[in-house]
Amino acid sequence: MKKIIALALAVIMLLALVACGTETFKCEICNKEKESSVNEVELMGKTYKACDDCYKGIDEGFDALGDAFDL
Repeated sequence: MKKIIALALAVIMLLALVACGTETFKCEICNKEKESSVNEVELMGKTYKACDDCYKGIDEGFDALGDAFDL
């Protein structure tokens, strides 16, 4: 019986840890309701909440700019 309780507690703790990484929010870049981790992006002095997809696109865009201008 103790093993079952310990296993149940371990599963609950694992689920809690997994759930902490994502949340449902409205991405301020694509303006869609997303369930992902919230990334903060600063563009032109203002901070925006961005979903993982938008953050990846912005990051790749800045990498391309850096390569083009040897930054």
